[in-house]
Amino acid sequence: MEMLLAGVAEIHAHGLLHRDLKPANLLLTHEGILKVADFGLVRNIAPTMTKEVATRWYKAPELLFGAMRYDAGIDLWACGCIFGQILLHAPLFPGTSDIDQVYRIAHALGPPKVEDWPEFPDLPDSQKVTIPDFSPMLLPNVDVPHGAHALLARFLTYNPCLRVGAQAALRDPYFALPPAASPPTILPRALEVPDLLKLDRLLPHQEMLSKGLLHVWSSDMEKKVLFVSHEWLAWDQPDPEGEQLQVLQNLRGCVRHGPVILVHNFREKIPVAPQ
Repeated sequence: MEMLLAGVAEIHAHGLLHRDLKPANLLLTHEGILKVADFGLVRNIAPTMTKEVATRWYKAPELLFGAMRYDAGIDLWACGCIFGQILLHAPLFPGTSDIDQVYRIAHALGPPKVEDWPEFPDLPDSQKVTIPDFSPMLLPNVDVPHGAHALLARFLTYNPCLRVGAQAALRDPYFALPPAASPPTILPRALEVPDLLKLDRLLPHQEMLSKGLLHVWSSDMEKKVLFVSHEWLAWDQPDPEGEQLQVLQNLRGCVRHGPVILVHNFREKIPVAPQ
């Protein structure tokens, strides 16, 4: 979250809006460094801009109500939605339509009130939907780290002027509380997929077993095993419905590469019933 906020702070420092922050546009390098990606909707802040920006689940309320004038608050709302998704392990407001999105937000924050958001009545679509008088329930009955709920609430306010800025959020007490964030150098690294064009030969599983290279097997794995190295094995075109894929999905380090499933560090895998 710190790396996301640092990136957003840099974008805003240049007078730009990203306008489509969401988990799918956040990438991790092999060194564990987060990169903000997809700058296709980035624009300078202007007096009037289109409301057709941002992915619905991460779209700020002012956009849902038709605002054509907005600022960095739309990115900060998206940061709050991403933070909530990290805490909840699921999307915070997974609306199926813009109306449903408004209801989901209102269910968490209560309906927008003029005293908190004076500009609300002037938004183009503010009178097009009647919002029930929900009681605020932001992350009810969810066990979150100390200080996380307070920081989340600083992002998720109706009034964009009251949302915490990215630079200010980095100074929030939440980031000073233990446990400290892990430095990127000790974060798990992405697996490096070998070049499939250089794979040299096919070995039947019996030979793999005899060589001590294969330590797990099941009766559904009746396909030849492609020997990659002592660290990598691959099955060509596994049956997506069969036990073979289920076994591989349960093994640590399993990744897809086109029609091939690669299994990393195979000799440490969980054994299944041998043939």
